[in-house]
Amino acid sequence: MEGVRRRAQHLGVSAPGLPLFRDVSDVFRLRAPFLADDRARVAPARDGCGLTSRPMRVMCSIIAIMDIRARQGLKGTKLLYAGPGTVHRWIEVVEEKGIRQMRFGRNGGWQGALDLARPERPVFPYQRAFTALVEAHEPIRAFLAVGVGSGTSLHHVRRLHPEAALHGVEIDETVLSLGIEFFQAPSHQEADYWIGDGVRFVSSPHAATYDLIFMDAYLKASIYQPSLAPDTASCLARVTSSRGTVVYNLIASGYRSTHLQDFLEVMRTCFPVLLDLPVGLPLTAQNRLFIATRDEELAGRLRQICMRAGASDLERVSWSLRLSAL
Repeated sequence: MEGVRRRAQHLGVSAPGLPLFRDVSDVFRLRAPFLADDRARVAPARDGCGLTSRPMRVMCSIIAIMDIRARQGLKGTKLLYAGPGTVHRWIEVVEEKGIRQMRFGRNGGWQGALDLARPERPVFPYQRAFTALVEAHEPIRAFLAVGVGSGTSLHHVRRLHPEAALHGVEIDETVLSLGIEFFQAPSHQEADYWIGDGVRFVSSPHAATYDLIFMDAYLKASIYQPSLAPDTASCLARVTSSRGTVVYNLIASGYRSTHLQDFLEVMRTCFPVLLDLPVGLPLTAQNRLFIATRDEELAGRLRQICMRAGASDLERVSWSLRLSAL
């Protein structure tokens, strides 16, 4: 794994306006500027609170502090952080009724959450289902999270497979900082992180070989579409070990759309087992785990772990019934 611990070469953007990725394994390099080579350019300044100059950063910090003070009085709500991200226009960390959440926008949907009373139980059903899969997986030597967010997946892989090397790619530097400070993202001493485009990362020579990859890259309310491109499927196959697994968090009612069908067609040629695990309300656009694996016994072990929960965790029991082959 030493090769991937070295500072990554800077690559070009794969979509307009997205930053280059860079290694931030050393916390003291976290605020280093993005660099560009002759094939790419630094992402342009955005409207509003772009963090491209010191006066603008200072102004945004003052606005954020005023906003926090003005809203701290909301009954039952504690605003821990509010301010612009490096990609997202506005990010907040809010604590309410014992749940700490990260959201994009002042009234945006939850992008990550932590139950302060039960920190080892993920708040979202898809994260709980992913944790069950991590329990069922063979020993994980290396794990990649594309879309770090609050760091829940990295935390639980580290908890269940303490020997695993942890790699995370996050497109917004502020999200990564907040994930470490307020949530469960492992520290820079416990994991190696890169800032930028995760799709670009898995297609680069700097990606290692992984036993488990979790694709959970969302921009506000929708999945980062390049992560579902057929070329991305081929790249993921190349960096997955001989008995490895790729898991996607999808929000969909099924796999009928053309772009998902094209994606599945490529994944089917690379992985002998494709599985679907819906975890939301049936017949709706719900969270579901798409699982592509080279371990033909994984589905059986996952069902056994879910059934073993019994009456104490009926949610897990239901997953054993809802897990199906594609």
